[in-house]
Amino acid sequence: MEPRDAAVHGHKRLRNQSLIGVLMLVAKKIIAANLIVGGAIVVAAGTAAIAYAMSDPNCRDKIKDCSDRMRDCANRMCNRSSDSGDPEMANSTSN
Repeated sequence: MEPRDAAVHGHKRLRNQSLIGVLMLVAKKIIAANLIVGGAIVVAAGTAAIAYAMSDPNCRDKIKDCSDRMRDCANRMCNRSSDSGDPEMANSTSN
């Protein structure tokens, strides 16, 4: 192989690597755009669900009851007795 041919083939290899780099960059941009669009869709759907739930009085009361039960359960879990080995929870203090 002559030196001139090596230079030509080396240039071709460099061009192929450059093309691969461009394609990888395009692929990364497509993935990033999909993540952004997907996040926007999730935010829009969540906002619509919350708006619907807050506009319905029955649903709002159910959400409030559920949050109260979760808060009470969390308080009991955080205030359990660690002195004894029994699994019973300590009495929770009222807020």
